Amino acid sequence: MCEFLAVGGRVLVWADPSAAQAFAAANGIELVVNETKFDFDFVRRFVEGAAELDAEELLSAWNLLVDLGATIGAEKLAEADRLLGEPYSRLFSLTRAGRIAEIQPEPLNVGEVDQLRAFFRVGLEVLADVLESVRASE
Repeated sequence: MCEFLAVGGRVLVWADPSAAQAFAAANGIELVVNETKFDFDFVRRFVEGAAELDAEELLSAWNLLVDLGATIGAEKLAEADRLLGEPYSRLFSLTRAGRIAEIQPEPLNVGEVDQLRAFFRVGLEVLADVLESVRASE
């Protein structure tokens, strides 16, 4: 599970890792650096129907959004997650992790893909609402 730096209901992000480290040090926060790069533009394109389903990318995005939602108490996102158990299981079955767990791949039907798009639409809305870019001077 990821932990985000949530301050006052906002998730803070920095373009410069040294600025994040300085902020953490100044506020008595232990910062564990685990650099992860994620392309939410792909998720947006998927939601818009402009990108094909990529199970690995979408499963990573799903897990990241659920962790974010738990950190900030985003009930809207938690509810969307609770409603989509079967599409999540099918999506998982299409990933490397699913193959390692010897889960039989189960393609998603059109309705389930639409459900995934709805979940990610909510996730992107929550993400846009809570991310706060911190300038290097702050």
